[in-house]
Amino acid sequence: MLPKPKKRWTPSLWASWKPFGIGEQYPNNYWEVRKKDLYQAFSVLNHFYYLFAT
Repeated sequence: MLPKPKKRWTPSLWASWKPFGIGEQYPNNYWEVRKKDLYQAFSVLNHFYYLFAT
């Protein structure tokens, strides 16, 4: 039987005060980073699709 979840506030699970992980080693703005290379990402995905779909 599973233990009952604790019904209290857990600040460790809250979002950070730093937007996009500023000052972190890896920022959390993957959409803006990949927006520049959208054509390259699309061509890579199409290549793998045609490679494994046939």
